[in-house]
Amino acid sequence: MPPARPALRPGQGDLQRLEAALRIVAGLVIENPVYAPIFRRLEREIALEKQAQAADVIARARAVIAQNESNALIDQNEIGTSNSAACSSEAPKP
Repeated sequence: MPPARPALRPGQGDLQRLEAALRIVAGLVIENPVYAPIFRRLEREIALEKQAQAADVIARARAVIAQNESNALIDQNEIGTSNSAACSSEAPKP
């Protein structure tokens, strides 16, 4: 019996799964064009999911929060790296 996948709320994670599948099928299409209909179907499904997310104000608000948190982490990492050069375990030389 295969391991159970975690339950997703409708729409949650669908876009990520579809985009991952599209990348896999893209490689298959390059090797054998017989997979082209699957590739086209995934493209349509991704477009529909993006439309649904764009219409969902809560999803857009979550995306804004996630982007802000991501930017804050990047800023924090940049500050940490720029200050690390000034820190040294050696005492100043006379």
